[in-house]
Amino acid sequence: MAGLTASLVVPASATDFPAASTPLVTWNMQGANNKAKNGSKWSNTVQRLAWQVPILMLQEVGPHPPENSTPQPSQTFTTVDSQGVTHQHTVLHRTWVVGSGIRNTIPTREVYFLQTDDDATNPRRIGGRVNTALVLTEAPDELIVVGNPVDAGRNALGARFGTEWYFTMHGLSGGGGDSGAMLDAIDDRIESLNTSWAMTYLRGAMQAGRVNIGVPYYTRGWQNVTGGTNGLWGTSRKPSGCEPGTGIKRPCGDGAFGIDNIWHDETNNGSELGSGTNPLWHTKNLEKNITPVYAPGVGLKPETDITDRRTGRYTRHWDDTTKTSWLWNAEKKVFLSTEDEQGIDAVTDLVRSTGAGGVMMWELGGDYSCPADIQPDTPCGMGYTLTTRLNEKLGNAGAYDTSLRTGSSGAAPTVTADVSVEMVGHPTTTANLWPLQPTVRITNNTGRTLGGGKDTKLSFDIPASTSPLVKDANWQTGDQGGRWKLAPGTTFHRVSTTLDYCQIIPAGESLDVPIIYFLPITGPVNTSLSIGGTAYAPATDHLKGLGTATPPAGGCGAAKWDATRIYSPASQPIEQTTVTYNGKVWKAKWETRGSAPGTGSDADHEPWKLIGSAG
Repeated sequence: MAGLTASLVVPASATDFPAASTPLVTWNMQGANNKAKNGSKWSNTVQRLAWQVPILMLQEVGPHPPENSTPQPSQTFTTVDSQGVTHQHTVLHRTWVVGSGIRNTIPTREVYFLQTDDDATNPRRIGGRVNTALVLTEAPDELIVVGNPVDAGRNALGARFGTEWYFTMHGLSGGGGDSGAMLDAIDDRIESLNTSWAMTYLRGAMQAGRVNIGVPYYTRGWQNVTGGTNGLWGTSRKPSGCEPGTGIKRPCGDGAFGIDNIWHDETNNGSELGSGTNPLWHTKNLEKNITPVYAPGVGLKPETDITDRRTGRYTRHWDDTTKTSWLWNAEKKVFLSTEDEQGIDAVTDLVRSTGAGGVMMWELGGDYSCPADIQPDTPCGMGYTLTTRLNEKLGNAGAYDTSLRTGSSGAAPTVTADVSVEMVGHPTTTANLWPLQPTVRITNNTGRTLGGGKDTKLSFDIPASTSPLVKDANWQTGDQGGRWKLAPGTTFHRVSTTLDYCQIIPAGESLDVPIIYFLPITGPVNTSLSIGGTAYAPATDHLKGLGTATPPAGGCGAAKWDATRIYSPASQPIEQTTVTYNGKVWKAKWETRGSAPGTGSDADHEPWKLIGSAG
């Protein structure tokens, strides 16, 4: 069970709760089937939390919204399961008075309730208890339900405020492993991992100037689209089978044919492959709802083939969240992606703001030129409208960004040491794909022991494609006392850890430090290993123009464990509470005497923390 947040690059609304600075709470209510048993939790705990934060994400809320709330118009959403079966979901909306206000104001909250647990075979559980809800200070800009790709899993309920999405969901218990799949489904739905996200993601591997953004001069499209808004976010299911080369995900989309597919490929038997592929000049004519004179020349035979006939009306739409345009034919239920000047302006703005190298167009023959009066005998045709617009926007943009450090808050080292820093051991099983839990490995190739003092610090950047939330092996953030400290940023997050006193890396050996984060990254990059006040860049960063140096030799000077001594971290310096025993270094966690390190019943219940090898 969890609350999730995701960011989009869109204009902010009047209310825009930034995820990095907005107080929020996610809570599993462990509700009961009996609504009376849930009443006290709603009226006490939930009400108190709703007073404190603008966004409250709840799981296991029981079968109903709070009893003393006022019904408002509900919303219905459609999801499609892995078998292509359509499901309807109603989100109940309530306004809820959460207590007496200041100076006679009456504070209310917006409650959105999604039933995700329904076992009709057991009358006592109709409505279920493992349902979810959002309690918000005001109505969101957008509300959605995202279907779970794992059919046994539960759906997610999300709300958008300006640039930020907030989701509540309840994962499968018993290690069901639907969290990663659910995160992918949420991404697919809200397009948080869009071109802007991809630019940030790639910054851990390359300079911004090495990235070119693709601009399609062609369309993709589907027929028999249901749901969504004017086709956007709708679904299309091919009645049977799949087109060649469409991968392994089933069911497949129902690609558009005929007049909506004049740049189509052919199947192995020579028939038309439905994909809604067209040059943009053709879609400009569809947008004007004309049958162009060139129709026979591109293989259209409206007299004998109904799919080649222009029926219904094509209407252009624009979505300011995804910065994309499309054509929607409500009569035919046909959706065609498009590109035009408004979309080009959004792409070029992104190129300029990120320092990207530029754009790549495919293919030039899809660009268009339109006469002032578009008619069947004078239609739009091949031209340079979008290419000219790109030149106008980027022709004087100047040099692209060539620095890996742009956007980093870390100081650049001036020398390189023969050490490597890399992330290894990325989990590959579906159940472990979210959150991501690799290991940061520091390998010492200097020929001498490193570390052991109190000032050995590793710092690096990770792209802000992941949220500013990093945890250690104990699932603790830096603010909670965990090993990893994080300074958030918009291009990079700066992550650092200081090795424990007497934690060493012997020559030729590695130190592994687990790390947990929540969205994919590249890197680490802009790495610095600071020892004795000098910052060294690892050889794995492959920096040019830096001199090489060998850090000072380290080691551990801790005394051997003494059974007669009292070790008290509360009153003694760390040098006196760190010991060596059986070839390992240990640090006292609380006052102890006579308890040999490593001999407790388990690591959590003995007074010593293992630091590492004594060398």
